[in-house]
Amino acid sequence: DESAGTMTLAQATAHSVNTIFAQVVTKVGPAKVAAVARAMGIESPLKTVCSITLGVNAVSPLDMADAYATLAARGIHHPPQFIQTVRSASGKVLFQLGRKGRRALPQRVADLETLALRGVITGGTGVAANIGRPAAGKTGTGQNFQDAWFCGYVPQLTTCVWVGYPRAEIPMRNVEGFPEVFGGSLPAEIWHGFMSSVLARVPVRNFAGVAGGPAPAPLAPAPTSSPTPTSPPVPSPSPSHKPHHRGHG
Repeated sequence: DESAGTMTLAQATAHSVNTIFAQVVTKVGPAKVAAVARAMGIESPLKTVCSITLGVNAVSPLDMADAYATLAARGIHHPPQFIQTVRSASGKVLFQLGRKGRRALPQRVADLETLALRGVITGGTGVAANIGRPAAGKTGTGQNFQDAWFCGYVPQLTTCVWVGYPRAEIPMRNVEGFPEVFGGSLPAEIWHGFMSSVLARVPVRNFAGVAGGPAPAPLAPAPTSSPTPTSPPVPSPSPSHKPHHRGHG
């Protein structure tokens, strides 16, 4: 294997370089990683082991969308809600969802993470998700291509895509014209198609604060072949049975 040399955390995020984050977790400790993940919205059980950064924990798509929405909200976590408003037959509001959330991350930390995740789309493993407006996200690929993810957001909306077989851990090879399905292929394309459609009439908005600055410069040209399995910034989903899935990058 060739060494990629020295790189920044932003570059490691953009190109899904596992070894960088394996070093980080040994310094900060897996318990702190799990604590931040829970604060951001991960409710699935988490093993506090160093391999947490490689996607050994099974996490649901809803949990992942919830955690990424916390980044989109600049560090404020809002529990998932299916009902926003209830009105009577006469139009009287009987229930209105509150908008107050709980701070899970310092605002600047969330903004810096968003800036790094923008680099995934502008010049990293998630270039297929580029929708031509400010967006941030992360690819995720399970061992042996058994699960593939793309989770991402714009300031107004967060969407998480999982692709895999719900009842068995089956490698995804030669699927819909893809020799191998990884996070930057089919999931990123599904995310691109959905977000392009749903945001067609939504005004383009840039991220606030440092997150709205220039995206990090890529380490190298965007990869054209399958990237090795790598890890999202929060404990990633991993190969498992529905509704929980794992993966790394």
